[in-house]
Amino acid sequence: MKKVIASIDNGPLSESICKYAIFMADLLKTEILFIHAVEGTESLSSFYDYYGLPAGGIIFQNEAFDESNKNNPSDEIKDAKKIFENAMKLVKEKGLKASIVIEEGNFADIIAKYAPSAEIFVNGLKGESDKDLNIGFNSEIIVKEFNLPVLLVNNKYSAIKKVLIAFDNSKNSVKILNYLKTIEDKLKDIKKVVININKDELASKEILDVAKSILGEGNTNLRYVSIKDDEPAKMILEHCEENNFDLIVSGIFNKNFLEKIFFKSISSEIMQKSTIPMLVIG
Repeated sequence: MKKVIASIDNGPLSESICKYAIFMADLLKTEILFIHAVEGTESLSSFYDYYGLPAGGIIFQNEAFDESNKNNPSDEIKDAKKIFENAMKLVKEKGLKASIVIEEGNFADIIAKYAPSAEIFVNGLKGESDKDLNIGFNSEIIVKEFNLPVLLVNNKYSAIKKVLIAFDNSKNSVKILNYLKTIEDKLKDIKKVVININKDELASKEILDVAKSILGEGNTNLRYVSIKDDEPAKMILEHCEENNFDLIVSGIFNKNFLEKIFFKSISSEIMQKSTIPMLVIG
């Protein structure tokens, strides 16, 4: 079974990441895998001591944490434990299944190990030490290296009821529409608006016709909107704010978008200014 994989650190978005992961798992009717990467043997050993567990890769399967043998844990470890306990409580309340993996090593290597079992990744847009970046280092790795949907969380949790899908007929925007098509039965109660911003009205209509050929028509919860303008990022953000969207879905990123992100690109501006999460695909 493919799972929702959520990467958890001790950053301010950890609680929101957990809640969005639970929302997605409930929506997709699947399980969750929470991953916490630990750097350094000493830190990992402290985790084992705190949980009263033997050394080696550890997985908690819907179980309470062992309070024994705490050995004066650091604030980092105590914070991580609290995050995990709260997450598992919410998982249980939803009647879902979840596992927690705590592993030492390089983040990319750890994620690559579990990527084959991923339906979707959930990660913070910025990590604990990425305050000045448009996108956090770990999110950069996931989006750039894995050909999977990634939900980038940048704010407090809010249930996803209304989604704006930015479509420009690029390869990746088509890819993300095809992904949404595979889960359309699970999205039937969520309002969806496919939007194209284009100064050429005819071109915009043709682009939206492509979207219609993928997602179809006749669904009361699915609309197509064309806006004549030459500032796509600005209009996407304004449309989101004016119409109270909960999520932006975008396939506007390509394999090299991280090299371009330092310029005035559409993706950069949306990530910098959006106050709601983004679902992207690499």
